[in-house]
Amino acid sequence: MKKFLKTGLPIIPLAIMLLSTTAFANLAGNAKNGEILYKNCIPCHGNNASKMSQGLSQDAFFDMKLMGIKSAFFEDPKALTMQTKINTMNMKELHDLAAYITQKN
Repeated sequence: MKKFLKTGLPIIPLAIMLLSTTAFANLAGNAKNGEILYKNCIPCHGNNASKMSQGLSQDAFFDMKLMGIKSAFFEDPKALTMQTKINTMNMKELHDLAAYITQKN
């Protein structure tokens, strides 16, 4: 029999929820690291990343832009170059890049 808290939620799923939330919280981007990573983007996007995030939050930019680029199919050579660079980054680096870009806008 599953043990329940007073709220009626099973203990095991609640623990899993808390652990996964903690794991994702550690992926908050570091803009200083993102600035270093952004140097690979300068040839096409310029020195200061202005207007790249179009006002999106860091999480929205990460989800909508970076993850979209990572998983999309491109035929345009410039987009392929960007996708190749993004695909070499791990999730922490992508969050760092998103932090830097959204901080600049």
